Amino acid sequence: MWPLSVLPSRLTATFTDMTLSLLQWSMGYCRSALETGVPCLSVSLTPHHYYPVDTMTAFLRDHLSKKGREAAAAVHQLLALDVRMAERSKSQAA
Repeated sequence: MWPLSVLPSRLTATFTDMTLSLLQWSMGYCRSALETGVPCLSVSLTPHHYYPVDTMTAFLRDHLSKKGREAAAAVHQLLALDVRMAERSKSQAA
């Protein structure tokens, strides 16, 4: 990663704007989860530098498929934890 001081000013402004937008979005996303008590998960599977050549397309297809499975596994683990916590709360209340 290049330090901001060596980037052209137009690129620096774009980088800063994107960073601030992402930060604002993330804060809103987290705030909604805290206020509602509903977990919110976000996964970004966007390639940064894509060129439509067969080797890159194959790599990204495999990579994004793997990352999608990992995200699904994380959701599954979170739901299983939620069930265990609900069962524990029930048994403690009884």
